[in-house]
Amino acid sequence: MFSHLFSSRLHPSAPLPALHIAMVLGPRVRQLLPYINFAVAAGALAFQTTVLYPWHHELDEAFRRLKAEQGEVLREYHQLKIERFKDLEKKMGELERRLGSSP
Repeated sequence: MFSHLFSSRLHPSAPLPALHIAMVLGPRVRQLLPYINFAVAAGALAFQTTVLYPWHHELDEAFRRLKAEQGEVLREYHQLKIERFKDLEKKMGELERRLGSSP
């Protein structure tokens, strides 16, 4: 019934059965796999805490400075816009006075 799983005459293009793949690792590798998994996870955690977390703070500070700079630029633009509107109102008032005083 399961003789095709243990047969060495598999077709070259046929996918390997799961049982055959598990047997490729061998018992020693299967015993070491949890320790390898732990080592990879510990390395990833060390990388996150020593590299990514401090970098996150640097990026956060840079974004705060950028936000403050952007706010200052917008305030300056708004102030220039208000000054321009005042100049336009002044010129419109002068123009209305000239047009109103001329016959």
